[in-house]
Amino acid sequence: MNWEPAHADHSIDNVQVLFSFSEPIDPDSFDEVIIPLRQATSKHNLTNRIEAQEPTPPAIPEKGIAIKIGGPTTRRVIFRRMAENDVVSEFSLGVRSLKLMTSRYQRWAPFFTVLSDVCHAIDQAWSISSNVKSIRVQYIDRFVSQPGGADHFEVLSKACPSIALPTTDAMAAFHVHTGWFDYDSLPKGRILTNINIDANDIRFSTQPAVRRELLILTLRQIESATNALNDPLNLTDHLHKELKTLFRQLISDEAATRIGLTV
Repeated sequence: MNWEPAHADHSIDNVQVLFSFSEPIDPDSFDEVIIPLRQATSKHNLTNRIEAQEPTPPAIPEKGIAIKIGGPTTRRVIFRRMAENDVVSEFSLGVRSLKLMTSRYQRWAPFFTVLSDVCHAIDQAWSISSNVKSIRVQYIDRFVSQPGGADHFEVLSKACPSIALPTTDAMAAFHVHTGWFDYDSLPKGRILTNINIDANDIRFSTQPAVRRELLILTLRQIESATNALNDPLNLTDHLHKELKTLFRQLISDEAATRIGLTV
């Protein structure tokens, strides 16, 4: 195969999980959350703490009422793991959402452990387990070709029914995007799936020959139309498994073997 994944044993460049809450965290509970949350994040080397603000989403105006640009902000606290002045992992908690991301992904199990630990810490002061309205899991996978470029169908599967890929020039740059909602699997809500694939030319200063880069974004979001989702951590784990299956459908057998992907 004339392609290499982003890392020695996998192709994942970035993974993130986003929870949006059905009700905002009240100020007193937010203050109480910080101590157990700091302990949980420190255990995972997320020790660079930043106080920030998140904008308050504007209310939907009634007919004839103008929307005011800007508005109040609310508190957000961020815990980061740094490496050579770069953010490699980050957990952030605001009054309306939380997000966990890393660019140093190893396996799902340790990443999910971090998510579980911070959620259990929040639960000590505010019931996150009964206040999650939507969950989003997103992966960005990356492959880089040998110098001179390579056929993108060495990585991508021609047989995947989810997305239409250009076939006239297997070494041309392209961008494709598809997405859909599923309402049947969640009667009181919906599930969103997105797929983005980009093929671009890149150059390295030490290697003047052009290389091809493939970026594959896969995203799945589950959203309740009523109040809150049941067992958000278990649902997150399920979304991860669904995305793993989807990604396997997008790539060739050769690429799956190269990164050791089985489903």
